[in-house]
Amino acid sequence: MAYRKTYKTKADTVRGETFSGKVSKAERVANMKLAVANKIRHQMLTAGKDWLKNWVTVPGQGPLSLSTGKNYRGINWLILSMERVANGYSSDKWATLPQWNKRGYKISKGEKSTTVVLYKPVVYQDKETGEDKAYSYFDMFYVFNADQVIDENGEKPAFDEAVPEFSQDETLADDFAARCGASITYGNPNSAFYAPAVDTINMPKSGQFNSPEAYQATLLHELTHWTKHPSRLDRNLGRDRKGYAREELVAELGAAMLCGVLNISLEPREDHAKYLNNWIELLKDEPDAIFKAAAKASEATDYLLELSEAGWDEVTAAA
Repeated sequence: MAYRKTYKTKADTVRGETFSGKVSKAERVANMKLAVANKIRHQMLTAGKDWLKNWVTVPGQGPLSLSTGKNYRGINWLILSMERVANGYSSDKWATLPQWNKRGYKISKGEKSTTVVLYKPVVYQDKETGEDKAYSYFDMFYVFNADQVIDENGEKPAFDEAVPEFSQDETLADDFAARCGASITYGNPNSAFYAPAVDTINMPKSGQFNSPEAYQATLLHELTHWTKHPSRLDRNLGRDRKGYAREELVAELGAAMLCGVLNISLEPREDHAKYLNNWIELLKDEPDAIFKAAAKASEATDYLLELSEAGWDEVTAAA
């Protein structure tokens, strides 16, 4: 699939950084990644350990594509969650201008689009050698929230919002972790951690936390770490300080995504403050890091949701 070589773009300004004029696609992609990374770094610097909380405590199941009926994943989940909260949108539904037009809606005057990305590997056969080769397909699309559109009568679209139901053990997160098959102990009451050597999550008791939400967010953070085991997703992001920061960022985003799916208000861990400088430094040196972390977090979330459904099937079959 061929790419257009250049884009004529409107000025895109993020925290005083302006990208405008005629730029190549590679430059525009790099600019967009830098803008997203800088926006997240700015949130970390200003909101501290609460940097993610304000983006994911809105009701609903996360940003949803009207064209596919599926939730956005990876970096698009993060971008659209940020935009929804920043602009106070009540809906989690998004679509492009042609998709809204097809449904009989137009964009309200003065509304601006949000950029989302499509990234996927493409495999093709080399005509000369017959060998399979691959390249990364990357494109950008512009979407609008349902709150930004109106019909011919000036009315916004209305949707039936379904709220997921989950059985409850001690908490929703406990029930979810049990259905995933995770081993959880309460041997060390002073720390929450995942121990790969024994493949076990250690948690303080729920009563030690300030709220049930704080306990659940912490458990889901550790459950995301649990997916890195070689028998599961075999995720190894490095053993140096930056590798540790990458894995913690994946777990942070994974917990946020799972809180959204389970309809749990996100409460950040108290010890996240100590990770902030590492994350800020990582995003400064590697703007791609937030994209990669979001992709890994989405992979972990999908994996856990599949395990949870399988675990639920076993429970109902035995009943």
